[in-house]
Amino acid sequence: MAKRGLFQSIFGGKSEKNKDFHAYKLLSSWESTFVPYSGNMWDINTVRSAVDAFARRASTAQPRHVRQSAETTVAVNDYIDRILQFRPNPYMTAADFYYKLAAQYKVYNNAIAYPVFDETGRLTAVYPINAQYFELLEYMGTLYCRFTFATGATYICEYSRIIHVRRHFLEHDIFGDGNKPLDTALKTANTLNQSMSKFAELVAVIRGILKVSNAVKTEDLNRRRDDFIRDNLRMENNGAGVIVTDAKYDYTPITDKTTPIPATQLAYVKEEIYDYLGVSKEIVENTATPQQEQAFYSGEIAPFFRRLSQAFSNVLFTEREFGYGNRIVFSANSVQFATLPEKVTAAKFLTEIGAATLDQILTMFDMPTIGGEEGALFAADLLRMYTMYAERRGWTLSIVNENLTELGGVKEVSAEVEGAGAWSRLKFEAGTHRVQRVPETESSGRIQTSAATVAVMPEAEEVEFSIDPKDLQIDTFRSSGAGGQHVNKTESAIRITHLPTGVVVECQDERSQYKNKDRAMKILRSKLYEAEQEKQNAAIAATRKSQVGTGDRSGKIRTYNFPQNRVTDHRLTGDNKNFNIAAVINGDLDDMIDALILNDQAQRLQEGKES
Repeated sequence: MAKRGLFQSIFGGKSEKNKDFHAYKLLSSWESTFVPYSGNMWDINTVRSAVDAFARRASTAQPRHVRQSAETTVAVNDYIDRILQFRPNPYMTAADFYYKLAAQYKVYNNAIAYPVFDETGRLTAVYPINAQYFELLEYMGTLYCRFTFATGATYICEYSRIIHVRRHFLEHDIFGDGNKPLDTALKTANTLNQSMSKFAELVAVIRGILKVSNAVKTEDLNRRRDDFIRDNLRMENNGAGVIVTDAKYDYTPITDKTTPIPATQLAYVKEEIYDYLGVSKEIVENTATPQQEQAFYSGEIAPFFRRLSQAFSNVLFTEREFGYGNRIVFSANSVQFATLPEKVTAAKFLTEIGAATLDQILTMFDMPTIGGEEGALFAADLLRMYTMYAERRGWTLSIVNENLTELGGVKEVSAEVEGAGAWSRLKFEAGTHRVQRVPETESSGRIQTSAATVAVMPEAEEVEFSIDPKDLQIDTFRSSGAGGQHVNKTESAIRITHLPTGVVVECQDERSQYKNKDRAMKILRSKLYEAEQEKQNAAIAATRKSQVGTGDRSGKIRTYNFPQNRVTDHRLTGDNKNFNIAAVINGDLDDMIDALILNDQAQRLQEGKES
């Protein structure tokens, strides 16, 4: 089996080369071929330092898939986020990927990326393209781009399929302009570097001049020179470091008087390069004040992110998806440039108005969040707990879809519970479950806090909620598995996207495509039903939150404290709120749920009296 190279991995060998292409005619006088050549720009230390200062900060990009409307912006939190935020392709981390795009943007004035989709149109990877030159072609009124790489390999695709961000976009119709304004500064920098290099070589070769007073033969002269070096200039033979001469010799050492670069020329070169690349001396040397960092973020980083947002959004979404408000939004934590008092003030304000979660606040201070791998492992424990509880009650619990971690944790899982009284009892489990224990991932034995969120939704009947089939995008794909003989070789898995809301449901549990589709539709109806109910009950929920504090799903409802061998439900009071952790974690939830039911009934009676 032939090995797949990087080119094959990206493009898959599918290039539209069989069409009768013509050179694309530009409105300007520029050629239809663009060469991203920067001369020796990247070899100059001042340039590289300036570009690095920009690219390092740009590599902190936090892209999000959102759905925008005139009133709100809602995070979708789907597979697109996982690709863009963590590993855009198998060869790069997200930080590496955005660093490279940012460096290309500054050095070439063009940053180009190529997205890869599977047969269902689902994004699987994004690669930065570093071709030797690009050719603009035309076929039947459509603009194409041909990449030519250093190996001689070529690839042709529609220009609309590539992600393209430009800088200094004025003269050329398609690509950003060249770096001609920087030529003088670059030539000066090269001249200075070459002069310093040659002088250093000269000084390193000639250490001194030895004059011999009397006339001697050439061979005698060489011998006396060698003897002099051996006796006087080699440290092992001249430990005192003192040279003694007589009337025969006159030795004049050459001191290292390296001529420094003239201050005016050095200042000119750096100022020109820094100004052209949009940085300052303080930014490059990491001595900038928070105010200077904020100004740099606003003036350079944020505009670059806006360009990325528009370029990614235009390519990753169809016109219909775009029409429903789907966008990729790039941002960075600009608070990272603030002083500690400014961060504290911002965190307090965002917490008070409910605009930031605990994890978001911790991120502001570069502290570890409460989720991560430990949160996924705890989620797996919760799934086991509910599975055992369902068995105790005689219910049927079946896994619809799950996303596991390498250590056996659960990133996300959807389960269906069927049985008498399932909704009336499990509805009290909705909310944030906090755990305090020594994680399996902790080697030092420290107790850490993590959390997992549980959502409980009633199964909505079709008569309760109407779904327009035109609003559904249904894709099929192969189910994932352990591999080998168990690999599903048919596209039985189902992905349903509700385009108006962006809700995505996947089901791959059944071998039958029909059964997966039926189950996925049930889950979709439930999610849409719940969303509609939440809208209708928003005012009531706000009042209830002010009374009970942690009753909604975003609040902490329960703490599992392993060192103290107890589970505390924060919706209960007194001695009635603590339960044995071993019993609870093994599925014995009846005592706690019974207490929650009585507490809920009491609150409803009280609310009825007050009304």
